[in-house]
Amino acid sequence: MIEPHKLLGVRDLSVRFATEAGPVLAVDRVSFDIARGETLALVGESGSGKSTAALSLMGLLGAAGGATLSGRIDLRLKNGSTHDINRLSARELRRVRGNEMAMIFQDPMSSLNPVYTIESQICEAIILHQKTAWPAARRRALELLHSLGIPNPEKCMTSFPHQLSGGMRQRVMIAVALSCEPRLLIADEPTTALDVTIQAQIIELLKRVQSWTGMAILFITHNLGLVAELGGRVIVMYAGRVVEQGKVAEVFSHPCMPYTQALLRSLPRLRRARAPRQRLQAIPGNVPSAVDRPAGCAFHPRCGFAAKGMCDTRLPALEDCGGGHLAACLRWRDIASGKAA
Repeated sequence: MIEPHKLLGVRDLSVRFATEAGPVLAVDRVSFDIARGETLALVGESGSGKSTAALSLMGLLGAAGGATLSGRIDLRLKNGSTHDINRLSARELRRVRGNEMAMIFQDPMSSLNPVYTIESQICEAIILHQKTAWPAARRRALELLHSLGIPNPEKCMTSFPHQLSGGMRQRVMIAVALSCEPRLLIADEPTTALDVTIQAQIIELLKRVQSWTGMAILFITHNLGLVAELGGRVIVMYAGRVVEQGKVAEVFSHPCMPYTQALLRSLPRLRRARAPRQRLQAIPGNVPSAVDRPAGCAFHPRCGFAAKGMCDTRLPALEDCGGGHLAACLRWRDIASGKAA
């Protein structure tokens, strides 16, 4: 059971897929909490398990897709009751999705139905969950589109997805997600296909909506620049596991896990006019295959601080580096003190 002020509590979530090469552990004993009105960012390279974890929270993975889930996903509903998402029936999940928590997917073009108008797609969720008539649902949809900065909501309502720009489609997806006033919004890389100007607008829009509604946001991305804009807390994932977590300002200023340090070093930075040019420091190698992960710390083949006989044999647990800042590294103390070679 989660604490009263918590909205979501995830405990030891693991997701396995049955494949021809054998069982694949995509998410490995992930645990975290989200409080009401909080922003939590989930970051990591492609293949780290971020989107799989998000789909698990929505109850969109299951036996039909070859997935086996374990652990608990406790969600506090609007009526004050708490339920484990993993143990809800298909009918109960339909009542939760959209109404209690909603998701903005990565590509709005593939998420919106191409043969239905925008009006139909927004109003459908409102009618289903709010049990309201079409005229009231339409008024609610118009209000949402107007509040999300769409210049001509009436025209947008009668349009099909392909008639809108990428930024407009993403705004429509946000309108669909917010239509029933969910308490938790999961945004799965919602700005990946957008240019930087539209990205900034979408981030500002989400922050503004959060201030209006008080909803919690789980923001999934590989862009650390967006995480810095969002603030709140951050969880860094690698090879299906949580390797570092804490407040954004603390993790960015004093990263303890070498993987987080490497991600931050790979970011481009503004330089003064006369400052010497510097190459970006790319992380060597690739994320290991989920079918054949290395023993010990999964990051050790790419880590400049890895110690033979230690990092390649022992799996590190999350340790408190101070003030609730957690990191999964056997050598974080040596690295922090400058003693690591």
